[in-house]
Amino acid sequence: MNKLIKLIKAVGYLTINLIGFIFSTLKKLVHVLYVVLTSRVSMFLYGTILATVMIKGLPQHYPEIPKAEAPQYVQEIYYNLLRVSGMQRKIPPIYMINTPWSFYTVNAYASNDGIYLTYGMLMSVRNVDELALVIGHEMAHELAGHVTEVRDLAQQQMEAQADQLGVFLMMRAGYNICNGKGFWDRMTSIYGDEAISSHPSNTFRAWQIDMPQCHKQ
Repeated sequence: MNKLIKLIKAVGYLTINLIGFIFSTLKKLVHVLYVVLTSRVSMFLYGTILATVMIKGLPQHYPEIPKAEAPQYVQEIYYNLLRVSGMQRKIPPIYMINTPWSFYTVNAYASNDGIYLTYGMLMSVRNVDELALVIGHEMAHELAGHVTEVRDLAQQQMEAQADQLGVFLMMRAGYNICNGKGFWDRMTSIYGDEAISSHPSNTFRAWQIDMPQCHKQ
């Protein structure tokens, strides 16, 4: 009888732990699916907006959106890149998009009144080099005058140009391009290599900044 009771207790203990493990795993899976789906929905909406802009032309100013001051470490990277650009008066300030969807969207863009980052972007980068790559890209749009141009079928060329100029700023400011390349590699693994019509593919963007020194042992 005692052995039977012990067996029942052991089975009960294992069952409770198994249920707890299953519940915890399902909770994590639901969270991951939520993040992935909301990100993909956001990317779809962003692509739709860009397609509309390409048809109607880029407005001189984006609609006013809630914005917040960028964290100190973001501003430090911004000013490091700004210093080496030699165009301090031409580049507008950097801000955070201060809306609920900002936390679930990996995005950044440049406009006449500022460079904007989502909080999702800050959470997606893994080091200062990756963040410098993102900020440098948007700063390059400002330097090249892309913000004031009407965006058309040459949009992908402007994005590629901003990638190259952004990398140049990044390297001049002393950031490690080899670490920055990991950003596009990771975007490919998370979101796939499907490029919206206005941007090159993630694989191409990673290849474009793949420097020989990144392969040295």
